[in-house]
Amino acid sequence: MDSTKKDLILQTALELFSEYGTQQTTMDAIANDCEISKKTIYKYFNNKSDLINRVFETLNI
Repeated sequence: MDSTKKDLILQTALELFSEYGTQQTTMDAIANDCEISKKTIYKYFNNKSDLINRVFETLNI
């Protein structure tokens, strides 16, 4: 597993969630900011809820 790409997704998601909230942030927006396909996000995360949970885990929340 490419942890660098996964870390990029987590960091980008955190930034977008902080700015726009989890409801307003789309997987498309995260993919666009990471300059990857949405399909690539789903290689690392099952769905948006999984991504949100993982972001919170990295923050120890």
